[in-house]
Amino acid sequence: MKKKIVYIVCVMFILGAIFCGKRKETYAEMKMLNFSVETKSMTKLSLSWEAGNVTKYKLYRSVCKGKHDNPSEEYDEGETYRCIAVLSRKKTSYLDRKVKKGKIYHYMIKGYKGSKQKYCDKDTGYTGITCNLSSDDDSFSDNPVFADAQSVTLPLTYDYVGFIPDGYEIYRKKEGEKTFHFLTNVKSNKQEELGVTIYTDDHVEEGITYHYKARSYKTVEKKKYYSSYTKPVSVRTVNENGTYKAKFVMNETCAEDEAIILLTGQRGNEKMILNPRGYVNFEKKDDTLNYMDISIVEYSKDGKNWRTYDENQEEDLSLKEDEAIWLKIKRDENYEDVESHKKEKINCAEEFTKFHACLQATYKEEYRYFYMDLMEGKAWTQK
Repeated sequence: MKKKIVYIVCVMFILGAIFCGKRKETYAEMKMLNFSVETKSMTKLSLSWEAGNVTKYKLYRSVCKGKHDNPSEEYDEGETYRCIAVLSRKKTSYLDRKVKKGKIYHYMIKGYKGSKQKYCDKDTGYTGITCNLSSDDDSFSDNPVFADAQSVTLPLTYDYVGFIPDGYEIYRKKEGEKTFHFLTNVKSNKQEELGVTIYTDDHVEEGITYHYKARSYKTVEKKKYYSSYTKPVSVRTVNENGTYKAKFVMNETCAEDEAIILLTGQRGNEKMILNPRGYVNFEKKDDTLNYMDISIVEYSKDGKNWRTYDENQEEDLSLKEDEAIWLKIKRDENYEDVESHKKEKINCAEEFTKFHACLQATYKEEYRYFYMDLMEGKAWTQK
């Protein structure tokens, strides 16, 4: 019985050693050949690689089905590679003439030393042209992104597969227009890193939403080919910092620790949302300096009908270009200042030589500070 057990163990050990010795190497363990695919025409893809210590190469090809937006990233699940050529060790290139226009092809090369595989590498080819368009903050959201009020910067790129474009055609329409109009033709800047071509549209107006789309083109054997149009990118031209007029509004109904300020948004501003709390510091003609925490207690959109500000209300304290808002500010009741500060008046504009206020705000969907200089009559947002 003991001899039988020993015999079984020995057989299992030998079989295990055999199977382990025949373990297949994975793609990650294989040596690479710096394999690359270049588009020569709409029906030709050129494959090249570095020479390896092999006796032969095998080339495999798989084709993606359907239409794709990003050829460099497209792979079919369960894709099937078929052997298209067996080449001698002296070969380091191959021209595939059996491809069709506008298709994505995945290639794999295997290098063998005798019967044992030593190398494996992959790359992608595309018999077409790509085009990508983004705004200067690289946002692809459905909502308009923001640009400077004087210009819009558009980066144009192509994927690393397919043709390198000769240039791009850019189309534009204003908000409210139904159709895109041809704007300009831009030559591709092939020297730029990652193939980025920058176009700056200087013919814009402030406070306008523009929609852009583009397509690339390539001339091959005297025939011009185009990529598909990109998805439209929406850009709104606004001031980098909001600018406003600000002034005291004299009102006899104000208490001594209250004041009314009128704010008027200037052309080219994006919507600003104010936080109701902040501070003021001021200097009087008698050279006394004072600081005080304040909060907005009431507001009006017409200067006549007033609403008490409630932190839980749905309506924002917002201000767009060419809009106005009246704010009633008051010394913050939660501010534990000294007794002398509680007696200070802020409704006596004629006594001030300086009066600055600061609130928190959101502008261009970013956190900002909102500064007011009431003596100069101006206000602005600032990061």
